[in-house]
Amino acid sequence: MKKLFKVLGCFILIGVILVVCLKLFGEKIVLAYVQPSGSVVELPTPTRPDYADEKNWIALPSKQDESDLIPIGLAVSEVSKEMPVDVFYIHPTGYFATDSWNSDMAPERGAAQQSQAMLALQASVFNGCCDVYAPQYREATLWSFLEKENDNGTQALAIAYTDVERAFDYFIKHYAKDKPFIIASHSQGSTHAMRLLEEKIEHTELYGRMVAAYVIGYKVPLDKFGTAFNNITVCQSAEQTGCLISWDTYGDGAKDVDDTVPQWYTSGWQQKGQLETVCVNPLSWKQDQQRADASLHLGAVATPELSFFENVFLDKNTGKKITELSLSSTPKTWAECRANGLFIAAQKSDKLIDKLNSKRVYHVYDYHYFYLNLRANARLRSQAFLNKGI
Repeated sequence: MKKLFKVLGCFILIGVILVVCLKLFGEKIVLAYVQPSGSVVELPTPTRPDYADEKNWIALPSKQDESDLIPIGLAVSEVSKEMPVDVFYIHPTGYFATDSWNSDMAPERGAAQQSQAMLALQASVFNGCCDVYAPQYREATLWSFLEKENDNGTQALAIAYTDVERAFDYFIKHYAKDKPFIIASHSQGSTHAMRLLEEKIEHTELYGRMVAAYVIGYKVPLDKFGTAFNNITVCQSAEQTGCLISWDTYGDGAKDVDDTVPQWYTSGWQQKGQLETVCVNPLSWKQDQQRADASLHLGAVATPELSFFENVFLDKNTGKKITELSLSSTPKTWAECRANGLFIAAQKSDKLIDKLNSKRVYHVYDYHYFYLNLRANARLRSQAFLNKGI
């Protein structure tokens, strides 16, 4: 019996140590684990996808997928498969493996499950206004954004962009045809969306069909406007069209906010920090530094249990899917744009905010914390765009 208690005691002690280590060093442990084992040249580059094959689209109107979900309690009548506007959605980073700098998109790997989750928590925002199209692409590994000593990371991002570009070309030619469209993205997806806007939309006839661009969760430099972008401007009201919306979210009191990320310019990739960046407040839909009151916050969706450990550390798709969305009981918050991001009241609810996130960096919640505001605004802008044609 004493031996049994000793064994149990050891397991409890190990568990406590693991919890404490994750609490104190969780982010560092994850980052140390995701560094690729060689350079882009040394490691294999996956075969590029063919977008004529529907398997390379994680969301299509013809498929039943997580982008079709609506939160419990919202009217099902809000969703239709025959929408007058399309959305081209580019998912964020879900690839953490170390055997290549770019994902091979294999369905059994962790990245596949992460991208499905983002369809539910992000892309589904748009199913009240739009048909959702989302390509699978050879996304760059998370380490690509952390690599500062060489250009492996930007090479991986360039490979990922070639897929996004080809998927968009296919989308325009074979799916959207003459319909108006929204560009929507998050994090790594927004890196590619910015380049897509500059190369494929800004100076082409496609700009006349763009309702808006929701380029969220990335530092979008203000120095792009008036230089790379002359037609595309920063949105200043809830109904403005042909413009760009962006923010990244932090809790009040957040510290060590690092805004040094790879930025693509026509002259090449640059690592830029301390930039003036776009921040459109999702409660007021203005780019200003006025605090928008919590009464304007329509509500968030709750964060489901995700398979983060298996996806990251085991690179495994567990097969578990998000099958429903529910509105969060988290208290509504004010929101305020400051010099380096969108700040909200510091959150305490475990249902929405990661227990390990002591830095109050709410990056992964950029969409679903403002879910109902985004949903209502996408409908409003789409209708405003369509009204111009009446």
